[in-house]
Amino acid sequence: MVWSRASASLTVTAPPSTFQMRREREEKADLIVSETFGVLLLQEGCLRSFVHGRERLLLPCTPFAASVPAVVPCGGAQAARLLGSAQLRKATGGAVPAELRHMARWRDTGRVHFSAPGGFCVNAIDDALWMSDRLYILEVDFTSSSLSDIPSSREFVLHALQDGYVDAVVLSWEVWADKEKSLKLTTHAEDTKDKPWGFSRDAHWGQGFQFLESNESLASAFYVTAGEELRLTVRWADDGSSCQCSVARDSNVPLHIQQHQDDQAEAAEATATVPPALPQAPVVPASCGAAVGVKPFEPLWLEEAAIPLLCDAEAGDFIIDRRLYEEDLPANFLCNPNLKGSRSIFVQTLNDDYFAFLNHEKRLNFFHSAIKAMMSRWQIGTANTHRAPKVLDLGCGAGQLSVLANQMGASVVAVEASSEFCHIAEETFQNAGFNGGNAGNQVQMIHALSCCVEFDEKMDVILCEPYDIFLTGDGGSGSLDYLIDARQRLAVKAEVIPSGGAQFARLLMSSELGMRSMDRSVSDISLKNLGRLVDSVSLVSSRKKGFRWSRLPDLVLMSKRVQLFELDFQTMQRKDIPRKRSLEIECLQDGFVDAVVTSWEVWAGPNREHRFETHAEETRDDGAWSFNNDVVFGQGLQLILEEG
Repeated sequence: MVWSRASASLTVTAPPSTFQMRREREEKADLIVSETFGVLLLQEGCLRSFVHGRERLLLPCTPFAASVPAVVPCGGAQAARLLGSAQLRKATGGAVPAELRHMARWRDTGRVHFSAPGGFCVNAIDDALWMSDRLYILEVDFTSSSLSDIPSSREFVLHALQDGYVDAVVLSWEVWADKEKSLKLTTHAEDTKDKPWGFSRDAHWGQGFQFLESNESLASAFYVTAGEELRLTVRWADDGSSCQCSVARDSNVPLHIQQHQDDQAEAAEATATVPPALPQAPVVPASCGAAVGVKPFEPLWLEEAAIPLLCDAEAGDFIIDRRLYEEDLPANFLCNPNLKGSRSIFVQTLNDDYFAFLNHEKRLNFFHSAIKAMMSRWQIGTANTHRAPKVLDLGCGAGQLSVLANQMGASVVAVEASSEFCHIAEETFQNAGFNGGNAGNQVQMIHALSCCVEFDEKMDVILCEPYDIFLTGDGGSGSLDYLIDARQRLAVKAEVIPSGGAQFARLLMSSELGMRSMDRSVSDISLKNLGRLVDSVSLVSSRKKGFRWSRLPDLVLMSKRVQLFELDFQTMQRKDIPRKRSLEIECLQDGFVDAVVTSWEVWAGPNREHRFETHAEETRDDGAWSFNNDVVFGQGLQLILEEG
């Protein structure tokens, strides 16, 4: 957007790229205005655009430009600050259950993670503590800086403000409109907190999170003491679009190496007092298929089922993403040795929400109580045979549910389509075995899609998690097809955990959403014309939008929760999922209806006595599990526009 000197009128240009623009002198501008910023200041290439604009689209220095910067904003700075949070630690792999301690090595500490895909910003973290003052790590003059001014790396000194763990470096930015820096726009969390416009700014830009190195034995962030001197090293991509942060103590030994050395010393000292390990539950690899009752089978392709994102098992003609993690890093970035050679898509998916999934306490309590109750019923029903139930863990992931079932006495077959998860699960089983797992019954690991295997014996119980944001959503629809197939071919009258679920919806009011958020304009410029672009037909994930809707500052529930449909996982077929249903909903009070929010609940047991749910009103003030719940599942959100 430029102010045209020739016509003294506002000219809006929207070519495919500013680099395709070239103007004659009489068409050039006195002023360039842009806000091409991302979560990081230079993420969307604003400096490159400003350089091009100054060289080809801007008039030479004039009396007008002498008093007013020719570029607005005329400068900006990237800032960093250390953060501590137990909630963040559990949701991002800084702390994992003991049997999953090997998962810590998969934590992505080489890239900045953004608020929107993560489903949260700093102000959505209930226990966030600032562990250092804000530090400016890069300043750019948009009127004169060039790409060559971006350093390859820089080192800074900062001091811990208090005793505690450091979990992440938080990255935010500010820009200014004048040389005195008197008029600023910032994304600093402390500036947006409790402001009427703060939620919108956090949802749009949010902050970047660089998680710090951890190690297997501690699997947590780093403990610092008040006043302790730390070194922050920042590496930049050539164009400044991304950066990488690492923290070390002033001993010049990086924190993760120093901590690893300390843990090795502690382990050596404790070796003499550790009691002998219990026999581990035997793990049978996929290559021993015949020995575990897996017989040759012509794959049954499920037409409606989605191939799992991380699948690298033999499953027909589909493309496997084999790009390596280090190939996605800029040349001067450090690569965590634990992640080198790993598929980038696997690392990304794991760090997106899987750590929060593993640490979801309410989810784990649900499965623990449901499996325990199943075992009690099984023992009563098979008192004469004393046979352990055969449990199929459908898509076992890291093997967490397989361990629960095995420790309670079940014989488990774990099927997983990702080879990386198979290796992780094997380590999980070994850890659980050394910690007193059920040595009498085996855990068998099979690398395959469940539709590509068949067993000599039928399974008695199926463990599965066929849901994501929606009970039958993107990942859930594929999982339901595999569940239906497994129930029909691999099991006979098997108990399914969970045994069923229901999808719900309710109406809400919040001026932060949809068209009404445009009514608070601070200028006389109307944005009503954007109304036709509002998507009021798609259901999207709140976590993909970068916020927890239970944290909407002006949230008002406009209706009671209504059930859209219910599914019995033990008998359902795809045709049981309704394609359309009309319901009458009674509004609880006068006001606007800005959105429909969806959530679900699942249950297990003869009387549905075991439950867990994703209703946001129940995750508002209920501790760490609620934060993980919103990060993993979130809720569905569909904007509402009055028809006509």
